[in-house]
Amino acid sequence: MEIIKFSHNWNKKLCTDCFSTIRLYTTKFIAGRKYLIVLSEKGKESPVCEAEALEVRPFWSDQLTEGMARLDTGYNREEALNILRQMYGGRIEHQSLCWILLKSTIRYSYLTEVLERLPLCAQVPNL
Repeated sequence: MEIIKFSHNWNKKLCTDCFSTIRLYTTKFIAGRKYLIVLSEKGKESPVCEAEALEVRPFWSDQLTEGMARLDTGYNREEALNILRQMYGGRIEHQSLCWILLKSTIRYSYLTEVLERLPLCAQVPNL
C-alpha cells in the first residue's frame, strides 16, 4: 500500500472522515486507490488511518482557489501558496499540483490520542 506522509495536521483535518491534501502531481495518486496515511511529527511517525482517494484533480498553482486553500491548510490562498513553495522548494509555479480528496476506511489509535488533547467544543445555547 502506498504511503502518504503529512508533516503537519493542518486544521486537524486528519481527525475527520474526509480530508484533502495538495501534492506535486504524480501518477501514484489515483482515484479509488487506498493509501496508508502517516503523520511525521517531531521525529515520530504515527500511522493515522488507511484512506481511499475519492478524487484526484490536477491543477496549476494559479488555479488554487481560496476555498481549496482554506479547507486544506486553514490559511488564505497566498499563505497556502507560500507553504507549498516552502514544502516543494519554490518550484510549484512550474509543476502540476494535484488536489486529493481522501476518505478514511480504517482508523488507528493516533486519532484517539489527538481527540483527547483537543478542547471540547463550545456548547450551543438553546434558541
